[in-house]
Amino acid sequence: MGLRERLRSRQRPHAVYRLRVDDTTGPERELREAREAHRQEMRSENSTPERLAELTARVEEAETALKGCYEEIVFRAIPPGDLEALIAAHPPTEKHEDAAWNPETFPLALFTASAEDEEMTEDDWRRLLEHDVSHGEKLEMMLLAQSVNVRAPSDQIPKG
Repeated sequence: MGLRERLRSRQRPHAVYRLRVDDTTGPERELREAREAHRQEMRSENSTPERLAELTARVEEAETALKGCYEEIVFRAIPPGDLEALIAAHPPTEKHEDAAWNPETFPLALFTASAEDEEMTEDDWRRLLEHDVSHGEKLEMMLLAQSVNVRAPSDQIPKG
């Protein structure tokens, strides 16, 4: 594949936010206990393959139960032209004349444009952010939506 094809097939960046939707107390405790039982069995001189397999399955079940306490919200960068149009649709007000956009309307618009879920409407997202998550969760998701759209070079990419 040549450079042109690679650049044209480049995927837009994305990030995942794991939002806790259920109480994790029981599943976290079960996972700790399952892992500890597995560790002890691994150290035991009387360990059997059957018992290890049983405990491995217990750990996997506990991990699945804990994972079920979360919903993953995927934020995918919108195309650059769409981002420019969105910024233009939310110009700064006189109150925020030094800003690049209207800080009261743009973050929600970018959030809803970036969140990948066909079931959720803008009103659904607004309700979630205003009534169903903590202030910290809201800020974290808003920042994640913004950071995935900034597309700044990653310091994890090797230089040279």
